Amino acid sequence: MASNNSVNYNLAGMTNTGIVKCNGTTIITSTTAKIDSSNRYTNTSQPCFLAYLGTTDSNISGDNTVFTIGSGNALTIVYDQNSNLTTGGTFTAPVTGKYYLGVKVAITGGVIINGAPLNIVTTARSYRTDLPNGPGPTTGNVVGSHFAIADMTAGDTATFTISTSDSGGKIDDLLGSGSPYVTYICGYLVC
Repeated sequence: MASNNSVNYNLAGMTNTGIVKCNGTTIITSTTAKIDSSNRYTNTSQPCFLAYLGTTDSNISGDNTVFTIGSGNALTIVYDQNSNLTTGGTFTAPVTGKYYLGVKVAITGGVIINGAPLNIVTTARSYRTDLPNGPGPTTGNVVGSHFAIADMTAGDTATFTISTSDSGGKIDDLLGSGSPYVTYICGYLVC
């Protein structure tokens, strides 16, 4: 004889627009995860952040010094659902999952002769791209971006680093600005 483990619930009169789940004996509703009348899903407890460098960090590299974005001038946080990001640029994963992480930088100061490694550094591994060699302030800036979908365990951290090498020593600046965001970091939980 087959076992029937189903539980019947009387949902008459319920008007909550949140998502409902059952733990086996009780109905649990969410006030942060919702599906609206047009079937659009939102979840205000889903980790998501954007922060930018509001003030230029001067002389951060040029001599291959590795500089962590946010470790000089504090980042300005535009939004940070669940408060998982510090103004010093460290994101801490609140749950285990896959996270989209991104960074955009603008550098000026000298002529970058050996490229510029731009890294997303997580507890498990680093993701690297190399920005191209580029001009100094008389002809423009070196601008680049990088992203990764990183596997992170709850409690793992992510930071964003840049280093440059040029003929003038430690003279390269990381540009900051309020609008448009010149140097910024962002991320969110994918799944």
